Amino acid sequence: MKYWLILAISLSLSARILAQDVVNLGATEYPPYSGEGLVHGGLINQIVTEAYEAVGYKVNVHFFPWSRAARMTREGDLDGLAQVWKRAVRNSWLLYSDPVPSSNEVVFYKRKNAKIEFDSQNYLSLKPYTIGTGRGYANPPSFELVQKHLRIEEVTEDIQNLRKLVSGRIDLVIIDKLVGQYLLKTNMPAALDELTWIGTPLSIEENYVGISKKAADAEKKHGDFNRGLAQLKRTGRISAILAEHGFKD
Repeated sequence: MKYWLILAISLSLSARILAQDVVNLGATEYPPYSGEGLVHGGLINQIVTEAYEAVGYKVNVHFFPWSRAARMTREGDLDGLAQVWKRAVRNSWLLYSDPVPSSNEVVFYKRKNAKIEFDSQNYLSLKPYTIGTGRGYANPPSFELVQKHLRIEEVTEDIQNLRKLVSGRIDLVIIDKLVGQYLLKTNMPAALDELTWIGTPLSIEENYVGISKKAADAEKKHGDFNRGLAQLKRTGRISAILAEHGFKD
């Protein structure tokens, strides 16, 4: 009798696991917000994972270069992106969640000894300079409008741009301010005194989970995430996660 009871309990637990909703999300190296080697995968991935888990999901976060993660999501090979900025060009293949707490301040980094000035408006004044960007990244809308008239070099990862900037191979890097600081501190500490950012942010971007319109049960995954995120906010868990990663609510 005891054997059959144990067997029944085991089968019941197995059935629950098999029935559990699963979501597969793409992420990229974007520390301190996201990173395979960071605690809980970084701030964004921890919030996203806990929000989905709060409503009964198992979450798998897969790290890829940004352009590959975006392509796989667009084609339906991933259910979505754990962190994405809103852009009209993505509306045809993404469902955007409610905003995920934390935002990105996008700036230009330059060498401290470079006499480059920028007023955050006249991008065409930067024509003499070579600007490093991330392949497939969204950039401030005003920059995207004129970037075809500028000298742009793309790389797969932000750290590559910072190294090129230090070596003098490019003149400016467009990057999130905290990402730049983090990468310099952890990968290139000697360069902290060589680089700085220019003026006020070019844009401040909110983060979203983007669910692929080709994903199975896309509307459900989209709505369930928003429910889980709201639950984390109600319980104060969001504030605790932000504090854990050194961010203010």
